[in-house]
Amino acid sequence: MKKQLFAGLIGAVIFSSTACTTERVVAVQPEPPVVVAKPAPPPGEHVYVDYEYRWKGGKYVAVPGYYIKKKPGRTWIPGKWEKKEKGYVWIGGHWK
Repeated sequence: MKKQLFAGLIGAVIFSSTACTTERVVAVQPEPPVVVAKPAPPPGEHVYVDYEYRWKGGKYVAVPGYYIKKKPGRTWIPGKWEKKEKGYVWIGGHWK
């Protein structure tokens, strides 16, 4: 029983890590969304993540900006569009 549970867990980890790296190429970048005023930050140290794109329903959809808790000693790298041979791919923001 423990071996089956462990194998299932390993399979789930492998599947989830490969699902995150799938590139979804589009021929044309979506238009940027209408910029809304940035809300006041929550208490504590936070970084504002400007709008980003998520893959939903077979296309990229803009997600409004939001705050995330700052990670000491790390820098937030904003998301960006990256040109590929057949179009564009959204590279999501991340900590460096």
